Amino acid sequence: MPCPIHSVSVAPTGPCCSVSSTDAGGVVAAAKTWIDGSAGDALPLPDRAFAYGDGVFETLLLRDGRALLTEFHFDRLATGLACLRMPSALPLARKHFETALGALGAATGYSVMRLTVSRGAGPRGYAPPADAAPRVVITVSDLAHDPAQLPTPATLGETAVRWSKQPLLAGVKHLNRLEQVLAAADAAAAGMDEVLILDQGGAPLSVSAGNLFLVAGKRLLTPTLADAGIAGTRRRLLLEHLASACGLQVGESRLQLHQLLAANEVFYCNTLIGLRPVATYRDRSWGEHPVTECLHAAYCEWLQR
Repeated sequence: MPCPIHSVSVAPTGPCCSVSSTDAGGVVAAAKTWIDGSAGDALPLPDRAFAYGDGVFETLLLRDGRALLTEFHFDRLATGLACLRMPSALPLARKHFETALGALGAATGYSVMRLTVSRGAGPRGYAPPADAAPRVVITVSDLAHDPAQLPTPATLGETAVRWSKQPLLAGVKHLNRLEQVLAAADAAAAGMDEVLILDQGGAPLSVSAGNLFLVAGKRLLTPTLADAGIAGTRRRLLLEHLASACGLQVGESRLQLHQLLAANEVFYCNTLIGLRPVATYRDRSWGEHPVTECLHAAYCEWLQR
């Protein structure tokens, strides 16, 4: 089922501040920023997010000013905040999230929100303050592309970067993302759309900006996140809802490279691109992507809900 193309026009009616913003997800200029619910273009220092990456974040897709898959995002946010031992920040994040949405006014089309929760200020040293006052920073930006359109198949390269093994943080979208920063730099340097990141044992785990999926017959397979990786919201949607819509059984396990090379189809997913099929990896190529196209059509229906 094709999704309609939307132009993007975010017209804020509440307190906000415009700053310049560009990233690999297709975000363009004219971000609107709120710091703890108020307009702001500068982050007060000290802040443990800046000093130690002490916090978590969510990237949400908005359609006509309404956040999509909000429940999935706040479930993951709650898990991350609990993991970092700051669960009391969740209602604060929800409050400022609602404030930002309300300030967007007559927004049309697709845009993207980044919601960052920092532990806030604190004394020098790693130990978090007992009386921490979490800080919430929200930006909303236009998109340079339509996430309802299936992207062109991607070239997938290789990187020496591997995921660190840390079961305590596995699945959490915390602010320490250096592995992905370096992997994305390798992709750009090689002229590739993405790179495959392996775990410490050499098993495929993800790309730099998305969860990995393989199609093997009537099975949809994805790497387990027991030791590393991010529990993506689109990954969850695929496993819990979209796969069954296309007649697929799902499986999570520690996949091997030979399974990827033997797969009928390979794709990856994230909030901003949706699903993107893989065209080539090493000397393997995939010319047809019927299952990915079916899953994308099911995803489009979710975007319109």
